[in-house]
Amino acid sequence: SFKGSFAIEAQRVDIEDLVVMAGSAGVRLRGVITGGEQSAGIKAAGRLRDVNSALLKKLWPPILAPKTRGWINENVVSGVVSDGLFEINFAPDELAKAQREKILPKNAVDLTFSMRDVRTRYFKDLPVLQGASGNAALKGGTFGLTIDKGFVELPSGGKLTLAEGRFEATELLSGAVPGVFRFDIQGGVPQLLEFATSPDLNLIKDDLTKLPKIEGKARAVVGLKFPLIKNVPREKLIITQDVSLTEAAVKNILPGVDLTEGKFVIGLDKDKISVVGPAKLNGVAATIDWKKPRNGGEARVAVETTLTEKMREKLGIKLDAYMSGDVPVKLAIENVT
Repeated sequence: SFKGSFAIEAQRVDIEDLVVMAGSAGVRLRGVITGGEQSAGIKAAGRLRDVNSALLKKLWPPILAPKTRGWINENVVSGVVSDGLFEINFAPDELAKAQREKILPKNAVDLTFSMRDVRTRYFKDLPVLQGASGNAALKGGTFGLTIDKGFVELPSGGKLTLAEGRFEATELLSGAVPGVFRFDIQGGVPQLLEFATSPDLNLIKDDLTKLPKIEGKARAVVGLKFPLIKNVPREKLIITQDVSLTEAAVKNILPGVDLTEGKFVIGLDKDKISVVGPAKLNGVAATIDWKKPRNGGEARVAVETTLTEKMREKLGIKLDAYMSGDVPVKLAIENVT
């Protein structure tokens, strides 16, 4: 429904009340549109409720943050805007100036909304994010999206949980809008390794076989920075990662020795991979530092622990003629397979 008035000679439209409904979904706004030599003046405010992603894509004006709108159109598969508020404030000809200068005025656009049941792609062919919810805001030249939950399903059928995520786009009228993703994903070690070896991330490449077979819980904070353009070239992609393990366990990490209760930080550097942190070796507290070059060299393990008589016997360390009981030691083991 529409309630308002037109003044053709004055080039003015007054919108007292405009309501667009589709089932339970709806948009309501009021405002004024005035004429300008290069672009109209727009002053409007309104509210959205239970708007699905398909309707949102139709309602989002192409002239407002077109690159961000395009990214949403291409990547968001489904979802619902539970509630949203917006204000638009362009003086006559101000929008045309913003498009020429590629800068949105500070107070021209203010859009905030909450969302639920979102299913979306985020970078190339990485697993689709599902069941996501969170909040978004477009203010001035920045669009920010905070996700408070979700999950991805891997090709193997395994799942990783999204504990928290953040997307931010700036310079919204530029030709290549800079986009930054940061997401905190959690799950089992095998599932995280599968995600890390996705061709579009390629964090581990062919090094999967170089890692010891670790069981436990994994967490990765992954950052992706790239321009919001189609077919992003690899050189335009910046990836950061912070990977950690808890409750880690490795059978026979050394001959006759099992590792349990590990709490590790995983390093995925260009020249090496590493597993570093405290754990227990056959129930005895230890600190592990495992490193292996990416160029095919052998692994090296540094261990600080206390060796019991039984552990010394299993490791073939024959020192009983010189000492007895528990012995604190530092071990450096080369050429570990």
